[in-house]
Amino acid sequence: MNGDILSLIDFTKLYQYGLQKKTALTITMKKIITPYAFGNIFFKDDLVTGIEEKPDIITYALAGIYMMTPEIFNYIPSDTFYGMDLLIKDMLAKNKPITKYEIEEYWLDIGRIEDYTKAQDIYQKHFKES
Repeated sequence: MNGDILSLIDFTKLYQYGLQKKTALTITMKKIITPYAFGNIFFKDDLVTGIEEKPDIITYALAGIYMMTPEIFNYIPSDTFYGMDLLIKDMLAKNKPITKYEIEEYWLDIGRIEDYTKAQDIYQKHFKES
């Protein structure tokens, strides 16, 4: 797990899911919905074919929490710096299966100062009593 993540993920469920999928690596993702500030217009040539007023942009963030089996050591070179992003890219390049696990629980990346400030309030609400 990355050190700048605040989450209520159920690690037992993630672990069981990763074992069930029988892959060396399971990566977590979090659905991010960002409201778009403008309407979107669709057209063909000079004719308007539709509009969508201020649509949500939906992306899936790499959530920085991973489940690995001992097999993962077959893909990591020894005696060198090797980050998760490189591991994932190398495994994909070699067509090694990686499973995804969507986090339904609370999740926040607190790596930016504004998110860290937000996390102070969130901690009091979601974590202090847990």
